[in-house]
Amino acid sequence: MKRLYSFLLFFLFYLTVNAQQIQCDLLVGDTLNINVEGVNGTIQWQESTDSLTWLNILNETLSSIEIIVPSSVTGYKFYRAEIIDSLCPNASPYYSNCVKYKIISNTSQVQIGEWFHGGIVFNTYSNGSGLIAPQVNQEHAAEWGCYSNNLLLGAVSLSDGASNTDTIVLKCNQRPIAASVCDTLNLNGFDDWFLPAINQLDTLWDLKDIVGGFYSGSMWSSSESDANSALTISYLVGYPPYPVTGAKNNILSVRCIRNYTNSESIGHYNYFDTIINQPVTITINQNPLSQLKCKGSSTDFTVDADGSEPFSYQWIKDGIMLSDANESVLQLENISVSDEGFYSCEVSNLCRSVLTNSAELKVIDISIVSSPDTVICKGDTSALLVTAVSNHPAESGTLVYNWSPSMGISNVNSENPNAYPIASTNYVVSATEQTGCSGIDSTLITVRIPFANQQLCYVTVDTITWRNKIIWEKTPGVGIASYCIWVETTTEHYERLACVNHDNPANYVDVTSSPEVKAYKYKISVIDTCGNESDYSFFHKTMKLIVNTNSTNANLQWSSYIDESGTYVPEIYIIYRSTSTTTFDSINYTPGSEGFINFTDPNGSSLYYYMVGVKKTDGCNSSKENESVISFSNYKKGANGVSEILFYNKINIYPNPFHDETTVDLNDKMIKSILIKDITGKIVKDYSNINQREVKLYNENLTSGIYLIEVYSDNLYRNILIVE
Repeated sequence: MKRLYSFLLFFLFYLTVNAQQIQCDLLVGDTLNINVEGVNGTIQWQESTDSLTWLNILNETLSSIEIIVPSSVTGYKFYRAEIIDSLCPNASPYYSNCVKYKIISNTSQVQIGEWFHGGIVFNTYSNGSGLIAPQVNQEHAAEWGCYSNNLLLGAVSLSDGASNTDTIVLKCNQRPIAASVCDTLNLNGFDDWFLPAINQLDTLWDLKDIVGGFYSGSMWSSSESDANSALTISYLVGYPPYPVTGAKNNILSVRCIRNYTNSESIGHYNYFDTIINQPVTITINQNPLSQLKCKGSSTDFTVDADGSEPFSYQWIKDGIMLSDANESVLQLENISVSDEGFYSCEVSNLCRSVLTNSAELKVIDISIVSSPDTVICKGDTSALLVTAVSNHPAESGTLVYNWSPSMGISNVNSENPNAYPIASTNYVVSATEQTGCSGIDSTLITVRIPFANQQLCYVTVDTITWRNKIIWEKTPGVGIASYCIWVETTTEHYERLACVNHDNPANYVDVTSSPEVKAYKYKISVIDTCGNESDYSFFHKTMKLIVNTNSTNANLQWSSYIDESGTYVPEIYIIYRSTSTTTFDSINYTPGSEGFINFTDPNGSSLYYYMVGVKKTDGCNSSKENESVISFSNYKKGANGVSEILFYNKINIYPNPFHDETTVDLNDKMIKSILIKDITGKIVKDYSNINQREVKLYNENLTSGIYLIEVYSDNLYRNILIVE
């Protein structure tokens, strides 16, 4: 057992060129011996702090040189031998391999993965100390030791291998064993090696790819498990390690480690090099080339170099190093204007770095704006306009335009063509510059055509005017200007009654109808803001009620309500009865069917008025409501009475419509009084105690519209009064 530290530690450090890829750390004050062999000529040793500027070392002209490591302003020292070929003195000098060292002033500057004082650093601590391991195993077949003693030695620490090693060597006399291999090891000038504890061995495994020399198998730790076993790490290449317990007489591998401290003694390094041929400096054969590319495309910059390999590459943009840009080819995908700039590449080997010429990347971006989307009437023309500009106009030259599709456009290559599509069309325009870069925009021209799906909601008999009333739902946002109502005049022949502005209520009263005489068919069409009219909708047909009474009952017969589209089919018909024409009560219902429907009121008489209705449960939005609505038939009195609706035509009104005044008579009957009501049933004029056969009415603040006029004589007479 020994822990000896001498002020000057000597060890040999054999490195090949590849080995120099491992960063070697030297403490200021360490002794470095460099030796070069195979020299054919005179030698002059040189040093540098940046591998670019070299200075001759005074009086150092032999094949070997001993250097007490000085400090360095760059943190690095480079050494090489310049050889002048004695057989060819006019030739360029030969140079040995360039030896590169990181110069540190204290151990806190040591980093994991670097070579320092005996091996590869695989763990560091904040106080400047750490753990070092050789790059190979020290033993491939060793017992842990003292298996047959059946005695717990006390090497139980999981993290202090040095303490465990001291305990094992002191208490176990068996030799050789794993701990004694490390305790007696003198490697690279150091003799303070020990068998790692299990946690230290686990950390070492995590850096196996950096330290090197690990193979599938098991390895001893110094951590004792019990009297006859100790902890090991078993591992297979490609799989994580796992700690297991092994019998102390198992034959396993040994990898020793050592601690370095923040008061580490200086060391002595030897480096040997053999001159085989003249090293070749870096020569740039191909510099990256300036490029002009389109936005969104891909490109690459390439550098080609000769010289002593291996090379490293670092691409630079506008003086700033690019991350993850360390290959001879720099690839740029989906480039944008932000990628513009000057690119160069720094090519390096062990001795020097060379910067290529700069190459400029220009990214062409065509900014393009087409006309806003618009709506036109069928047959109209819309002017299109495109504005486009390149961010590099000198390189782009004149822009060429192309509109697609070509149908319905005056000139596909014009900046401002006229478009006259027969149907809605999305025109795509491209602006292309002379290198092939382009920008794209589009304009949607919607050609207005009449809305084709307008339908009636229902038709009914208005209980105020007792004329047919047509109801529909407005369809917003489709360019409807007005709704037109059509009535069947002869079989399959329809004539327009009127057109209602889109902003007006969605209903119309057919003042020319006589619902007590026949059933009517109505259709609806729409006129759009372009003046084009749609086809007719499906028709809705009203109900026509007939009533016959006898001494015991009333027999009702009516034609069914028909929605030609089949969307609405009445499930039931509701029977209404009243002793007047103002308030009707439902008394019964009968299932719906096609054709004529019959119903008998066993309590009917000639004193009753009857009416039939059907309920549309989903309502109509024309009234801003979605509640159920009822479509009514005409009302009818029993056969012994007279339907009041028959008295419509006995009122003479002339002129009708009127503006200032009109005349009313009952064919020489005496007129007792007159009421004028609006379409809600509200009385707006009341003329009493007239007792004249002819009455002149004046427009006294009546607004334009439809009114109900009731004339009282021997009976009640009703008609429609229209004010212009």
